[in-house]
Amino acid sequence: ILDSVEISISENMTAGELHDEMMVKGAECLVKTIHAIQAQKAEGKPQSEFNLEDLKPAPKLYRETCKISWFRTANEVHNHIRGLSPFPGDWTELSDEKKTVFKISRSQLSEQQIQGKVGQIHMLKGELHVCCGEGSVQIIELQMQGKRRMLVKDFLNGFDFKDLLFSQ
Repeated sequence: ILDSVEISISENMTAGELHDEMMVKGAECLVKTIHAIQAQKAEGKPQSEFNLEDLKPAPKLYRETCKISWFRTANEVHNHIRGLSPFPGDWTELSDEKKTVFKISRSQLSEQQIQGKVGQIHMLKGELHVCCGEGSVQIIELQMQGKRRMLVKDFLNGFDFKDLLFSQ
């Protein structure tokens, strides 16, 4: 290994944002490494010198594994959403007759102390919170199937989640 770069992952960074950050940092690292090779100053380290014990292969993604399980903790749900955003994307559905499907593009851990059934949706002052198995998640951006992605505050201007739950 000739060089490497560390990237900090913030609490709300999505996989797409991490991808973009890695593109920029990786390109910079590549140029720096090429210049070091040209100047004959590149010193490589054998891969065996790095701690690889913590590395695990990524699981294969299927439609079923992208569905949000609201029974999980708020932190697990939040990480599930940001790990699949923007592609392939997570999904959930309402417990209405139509089983309306939503993709949730951006979330954060709820700062409100929300109580209710798992999957219960709470609208508070233009915000959308969903109860999880432990804690709750605030939805920031979502997309109803067949519609464009939008911020929750804009979405709530034309849609009412009153008395609805996300199904399991």
